Amino acid sequence: MEVASVLVPLFHTGSVEGLQKLANECRFYTRTTVDSDGTSLYRLFHQGLADYLCGVAEPGSAEGRCSDATAIIDRLLTSGLVGHDALTGARSWATAAPYLLRHVLSHAAAADGEFVKALLDDTDFLIHADPDQVLPYVLGGTTSGMTAVYADAFAERRPTTPEARRFLLDITVAQGRDAAVLRSLRSTVSSDSWQPYRVARLPPRGTVRALTTTVQDGDLVTLIADIDNCVALWQVNGTRRGPWPLERRSDTVRALASTRMDGRWVVVSGGLAGRLDVWDLESVAGAARVVPIVSPVRALACGPVRDRHVVVAGGADGSVHINWLDSGAPIAWVSEAHTGPVTAVACTTVAGEPVAVSAGRDGLIKYWHLGSGLPFAPPLDNGAPVGALACAPSGSHPVVTGGLDGTVRFWSITERGSVLGEAHAQAVRAVACTELGGVP
Repeated sequence: MEVASVLVPLFHTGSVEGLQKLANECRFYTRTTVDSDGTSLYRLFHQGLADYLCGVAEPGSAEGRCSDATAIIDRLLTSGLVGHDALTGARSWATAAPYLLRHVLSHAAAADGEFVKALLDDTDFLIHADPDQVLPYVLGGTTSGMTAVYADAFAERRPTTPEARRFLLDITVAQGRDAAVLRSLRSTVSSDSWQPYRVARLPPRGTVRALTTTVQDGDLVTLIADIDNCVALWQVNGTRRGPWPLERRSDTVRALASTRMDGRWVVVSGGLAGRLDVWDLESVAGAARVVPIVSPVRALACGPVRDRHVVVAGGADGSVHINWLDSGAPIAWVSEAHTGPVTAVACTTVAGEPVAVSAGRDGLIKYWHLGSGLPFAPPLDNGAPVGALACAPSGSHPVVTGGLDGTVRFWSITERGSVLGEAHAQAVRAVACTELGGVP
């Protein structure tokens, strides 16, 4: 009734208060359903009746156009059904009725093309409206600027929330680097919201199996292992560097890790062959140093132990391996660290002691002393198989796990507890930690 009460004065001289009584009297000619927000929806039971009420001689001949269409769309947009930003005066669609978000474009099309253009130029409307309702109007005309970005972003994906739709548009704009569209999009969010920094498309079949960030020649770069066993190095601006000695591997690379050792950046790769390949990034023509560990590798991490570095590998057979990175010599091999594959490992410091953290499909989180490989603390139960793990440099709950049940948990090693974070609709397979404004 919220939308109908706004339109009644266009056609009816009676009071708006009598609208429900009028709706009850017309019940024979209408069908009623419940909208997503719990309000009632009323529609005429037949298009022929709608054509008749619009004064159309032959049903369907006006293609849905109504002589009052301009007055209707103008009233819908100016009556208060759509909010306005207090500072800029721009329309704010966050509180608009679901009916309006679904059908305002069809009302606009029935009136004048300029109404449609104005809506498609409204970034906040595009974020809150259902893509299935918007795309026919976007694809029906010439796409440029925001409409071109919208068509590309929602060609295959249908995020269900405004936040997810905004982020998908952000990623798509970052790929094309259209500055005007990017400014328009970012004007709809607060300055402290997460924004994609750089986005680059991978080559065909470029499914990512593993990645790690490092530095080469003073530039921040990312190493990516794809489904074709190719390990490529990308600059942060999206440019692929090459040729690179890691380009093609006979082994299926499932994990990558990087660290700075003796003033030089090194990268460690591991896969199904049961070995670690250690690469010196500053020696482009050099071959990898092989560290055999006999177990198929699913996860890798590097960490310091006093003035040396170690590499921790999680095996598909449930084992955990700790080796000196400079010599490859083993420190520890825990053959049955987990029941089932180890899905993630990380390195951190607890009470000044270097510690490795491992997690697996068994749902357990375990701590190992990096210098000896001995258990550092009793295991914790995540309550679900762990898909990802990361450690923050500080904070009361420095260990973060992503569960295959969609949960994110923050663990305190000393307090032996977790704080349940916001759940995801699907399995969490990647997490990362950083500091923002000094806060972990």
